[in-house]
Amino acid sequence: MAIDNPEYSRFLVIGHRGLPKLAPENSGSAFKLAVQLCIPMIELDVRLTRDKELVVIHDNEIRKISDGKGKVSRNDLRFLRQFDFGSHFHFRFKGEKLLTLDEALDILLPSVAVMIELKEDKKRRREMSEVLFRTLAKRTEMLPKLVICSFSDKLLLEVQSRIPDARLGLIFRTKPKSKFHKALECGFSSVHPHHQIAKKKFLRWAKSNGLAVYIWTVNTMKSIKKWKSAGVQGVITDIPERIMNSL
Repeated sequence: MAIDNPEYSRFLVIGHRGLPKLAPENSGSAFKLAVQLCIPMIELDVRLTRDKELVVIHDNEIRKISDGKGKVSRNDLRFLRQFDFGSHFHFRFKGEKLLTLDEALDILLPSVAVMIELKEDKKRRREMSEVLFRTLAKRTEMLPKLVICSFSDKLLLEVQSRIPDARLGLIFRTKPKSKFHKALECGFSSVHPHHQIAKKKFLRWAKSNGLAVYIWTVNTMKSIKKWKSAGVQGVITDIPERIMNSL
């Protein structure tokens, strides 16, 4: 499935987990700043809590970025909300709370397009896709501004069965040939290879087969210009605010 929406006809600078050099990753403060700075797209990570809430966080264990401890998958949203997810970054972000995906989308859409990375729990693929479906059901007109991606093609197929119009992308950092073919075989919209394995021959093949390509994670102007010249649809970077107006 080709990316045929005008939103994706230009090269996109995509903020990795928000604006990680300026605010806590995957946070409300980061997303509000992205809107203020007119960042074209933000990538964020989503996990499923024990009580079936989709929350925006990269790691399953919260210890690294909060003053609490415990796993997202083994705890309820109410428990996870009691912790401070901002002070680890800087004291001025003290009191930052874990966001639900619904809350994050309320901040970002429609100003900023969103790349939603689904973190897989193999035993809960169906549950995650069902909760995602309910979250996006009230935003069907926003689907052109969303890309839903994952390292798991099985999870993406679950999402595809419930949201057939969603733009789906397969993320990978190994076996590029088989992953490119898997994305095409499954009818996904895009491929998201790590920058170290994104070879020109695969990019040409993707383009000829209507697959959009998003490269991660690229943090130098030289490399970003290289990927833009290569014709990819966008790059995920930790420094979108520094480079978006310099291309």
